[in-house]
Amino acid sequence: MAELKVIIITNYGFFPAELSNFQLLKSLPNLKRIRLEKISIPSLCNAPVPLRSVKKISLFMRNIGQAFGNSTIQVSDSLPSLMEINIDYCNDLVELPTWLCEVLSLEKLSITNCHKLSALPEGIGNLVNLEVLRFRSCTELSELPESIRSLHKLHILDISDCLSIIWLSKHIGELHNLKELHMKSA
Repeated sequence: MAELKVIIITNYGFFPAELSNFQLLKSLPNLKRIRLEKISIPSLCNAPVPLRSVKKISLFMRNIGQAFGNSTIQVSDSLPSLMEINIDYCNDLVELPTWLCEVLSLEKLSITNCHKLSALPEGIGNLVNLEVLRFRSCTELSELPESIRSLHKLHILDISDCLSIIWLSKHIGELHNLKELHMKSA
């Protein structure tokens, strides 16, 4: 198990399952990717698990609010190598947790089909290494914070099907490395 690099846990049942022994993952020193589908992790951020080699976390079809709410830890210390976060179909995600803005190593943030997501923290501008920022089909998201102008390495911004966004800040023009802006609507 010490050589395990990818862990994919998929619940094929109708109801979400709960993973209560998440802290066992710290015994996997070479773990690079974690993918959880229809799996709940209670209070992940209040019981930190140092996963120093993890580069990518993907969370699909789950309730995320309870796991990532009001964190009291330094997530950047627990996940110093994290480069990519994918969150898809998380029904209770209303706003991004502020701790996310502390993960300075993050290069790709993709949040899709989280229809209740309505707010982004102003601190998102702290993610200075971000190259891809995707909020596709987050239908309640109404605006991008002005701090987005600090994302100088951003190449791709995707706000397709974000039906509540009706205008973009003029500061979007300060993203000099932006190569692709996706804004399609179904």
